[in-house]
Formats: sequence, structure tokens, C-alpha cells
Amino acid sequence: SVQKEADEYVSNLTTAKKIFDESINYTDVLLAITELIPAGVLLDSINLSAEQFGGPMQFAAHAKTVEGAAELKNNMQKSELFSDVQILSISDTSDGNDTSPSAYAVEFTLDAQISAGIGKW
Repeated sequence: SVQKEADEYVSNLTTAKKIFDESINYTDVLLAITELIPAGVLLDSINLSAEQFGGPMQFAAHAKTVEGAAELKNNMQKSELFSDVQILSISDTSDGNDTSPSAYAVEFTLDAQISAGIGKW
């Protein structure tokens, strides 16, 4: 019947709206992360997935100085996006002539409530 089809259509629209409202805009998440990266620090890798939001996520970056790595950690700790920010390791990858930056990895947790609404700031 027409009423049954209309009810099903409204139900599908409601479901689609809920999915859209709760979806994560990964571009907005990455842009928010890049705003925290200080000069002299390069993001090497990050893996974002819906299953990881609200849990531990790891990424790797290179910094010209150890102070740059510490500044990134401080920026993340001050941000509402992250909790439990920890530097896993800092290792000097230079070849002895100061042309290669130091490397470090940081583990962080992204707050799930913020991530779901990050594109709506």
C-alpha cells in the first residue's frame, strides 16, 4: 500500500540522517591534527578508522629537534581532541652531520565525542 511505502521511506530517511549525523569526517579530523603540528615536525603516518576512535591510536612523525617532539606532545595534551598522550620513543636518526631529523612516535587517544562532531565546529 502507499501508506506502507511512505512509512518505509520515512524510516529509511530517519536511518540515513542518523548515520550522517554520527559519521566522522576524516578530512576534518586530519586538518584538526595538522593544526597541532609545530614548525619543523612532519607527520609520517597515521591510521584513522571508526573502530579506533575513543581508543589508542598510533602515529609516527619526524622532528628536527627533541623540543619539536615535546611541543607536539604539549599541543596535543592541551587540545580537546586528545587524551592520554604519550611519547612511545624518541630516537636520533641523523647520520652524524645534522642533516637528518630526529624521529619519534607518539601514541594518543582521540575523544570519541569530539571526533563525531569535529566537522560541525
